[in-house]
Amino acid sequence: MEPDLLQDDPSRKLMRQIFGAIAEYEKTMLVIKLRGARNRQRAKTGHCEGAKVYGILPGEAEVIERLKALRAEGMGFDRIAARLNEEGVRPRRGARWHGLTVNNILTGKGRKGNA
Repeated sequence: MEPDLLQDDPSRKLMRQIFGAIAEYEKTMLVIKLRGARNRQRAKTGHCEGAKVYGILPGEAEVIERLKALRAEGMGFDRIAARLNEEGVRPRRGARWHGLTVNNILTGKGRKGNA
């Protein structure tokens, strides 16, 4: 049977404090390592956290080209979204395209290389 570590014995209290200090140190070191990794990734690609930018998954580059072609024809963002929905092109998330999503992709707010 193990002794109760929650007793007020000075030796047990010392051990709890030591274990607590070690756990706090390990957490701090992990936070520093993760912050450094995020900063390196951000410096390398310009993007780190959150959803992956549009255009890196298979098939998305073709959709971007389609968006650009429709925009070059003079279509507005809402009309482009409606056309993609009519053609059955599925967005990454959600059931349908929206003009704001098309705008974000075409203006670089959600696209690879321009995030």
